[in-house]
Amino acid sequence: MSEFPNKRTPAFSIIIPTYKRIAELKTCLEALSNQSADKDHFEIIVVNDGGDRIIVEDVEAFKDRLSIRYLFLKHRGPAGARNHALAIARGDIVIFLDDDSVPKKGWLDATQSAWKQSPDVDGIGGYIRYDPTDNIYCKTNAHFVNWYLKQHSSEQNCTFLITCNAGFKKKILEKVQGFAECFESAAGEDRDLNIRILQMGARLRLDKNITVYHNRDLSFTGFIRKHMNYGKVARKLHTKYAEAERLSFQNYLDFFRSILNGRKSSGEKCLIAFLFAVSQLFTAFGYLEAMFTKRHRKMR
Repeated sequence: MSEFPNKRTPAFSIIIPTYKRIAELKTCLEALSNQSADKDHFEIIVVNDGGDRIIVEDVEAFKDRLSIRYLFLKHRGPAGARNHALAIARGDIVIFLDDDSVPKKGWLDATQSAWKQSPDVDGIGGYIRYDPTDNIYCKTNAHFVNWYLKQHSSEQNCTFLITCNAGFKKKILEKVQGFAECFESAAGEDRDLNIRILQMGARLRLDKNITVYHNRDLSFTGFIRKHMNYGKVARKLHTKYAEAERLSFQNYLDFFRSILNGRKSSGEKCLIAFLFAVSQLFTAFGYLEAMFTKRHRKMR
């Protein structure tokens, strides 16, 4: 990884797409501005994906603490917004956060350290965390995402990084031409990107020290909607890629064991396990809906 002698050429570009979530974005930027690491080698690019233009004032309020740029484009979805920013990113490493990702203290230090320790890899990502005060839907979602990440990684190999908290070498992103914009919502575009990057022979790794809070305002309906969408995306990926892995029954048993062995009250353990079962039911519904919708369109 190359070092840069001046502030105008940062080593890392942090891209944050946002859509009508000014409060969440400001919390994310506040967390970045409060990081203790030297920010001279980081730039931040905020992409307003067709939301309220007044957001530019909220972004500019951080210019005295962060090297930050603002872009506005007609609504294209998170994949399109990230591609738009990728075209002007100046860093060798491009890091993706969601607008509701809140980097934990030490996130920048951990990110910088991980890339220095593994300069030969093409992507490094982390996990998501929750606060004890967060609601049960946020906690269950965090458990699910982290479990899913672990199913696709080992000490020697990783096949999936989630783009609410992941970075890639810019050259590999350019090689695969960025995100596939056929994924119009915030799901599937990262799995698709990972598959195409791995097809190029890239190497990925997970780092337990790179953590963010995420989806902290998730409601029950939002939780169900999210997993329905996961099912629809899974169908799309399985249609597009033969190598899109399907998790086994043993994988799901491992999740329940991880919940039951965790340091939680018995009531919380049961509720998380129940919500996980519900989430997988709605994921299956989403998968079937996508499958039958596609067949119906073919028959018409």
